[in-house]
Amino acid sequence: EFLDTRSVLESRSSMGKRHRDNIYSGNTINKDGHSALTKYFFGKDSNKKLTLDDFVVFMDGLKQDVFRMEFNKYEPVDGKIREQDFAHLLLLHATLSNQAKAKFIRRVKKAYKNEEDSKGITFDQFMTFNHFLDHLDDVEILVSVYFAAGMKFNKASLKQVAHVVADVELDPHIIDVVFTIFDDNGDELLSNREFISVLKERAHRGLEKPSDTGFVRLITALGACVASYVKGEEL
Repeated sequence: EFLDTRSVLESRSSMGKRHRDNIYSGNTINKDGHSALTKYFFGKDSNKKLTLDDFVVFMDGLKQDVFRMEFNKYEPVDGKIREQDFAHLLLLHATLSNQAKAKFIRRVKKAYKNEEDSKGITFDQFMTFNHFLDHLDDVEILVSVYFAAGMKFNKASLKQVAHVVADVELDPHIIDVVFTIFDDNGDELLSNREFISVLKERAHRGLEKPSDTGFVRLITALGACVASYVKGEEL
């Protein structure tokens, strides 16, 4: 079932098809269809059962590894990256013009050009913010309520929304940097929803685009199947 699901999802994009058909030399898919991922989940002889707990552990570890690679790309000093590096990470997959991205980056550079203003961003702060992004659909609903009611969405609002929706405490410095990026007129308010669309693109990391190999959809489908199986066993 896993192999059938993988084949279907890979067939939905050109890059996925190339991986499926072994066009790329040196990939991890064998001719018999057993990939390293298949062996990891089900064992060398494919007789191991994949439990929900094992899958959750795998996903948590995978996400942390991806976040660590992204973070280390900017060569942290004393365990911290610069505020402008964090801004680059947020804007990396945004469908904005290069000019618009450059404007945001310049704003952050200007705000944190002095050593006393720049505190840097730790990996833990970066991880917490990414956990917040996991709940972005719910965040968008609450932000929409703020705007629809004519309420001001300030730094305290973002902190409260993160706490209520994602059960995380965003570091005040992270919040300051986010507002530096998206607060166009410097009134410490977010008066438009552009930041939500940018954060959504950050959360997806560009993998919702047609060049996706199907891996993300595969993992999502597999997680749903495992969860459904566990529920059936409990009935």
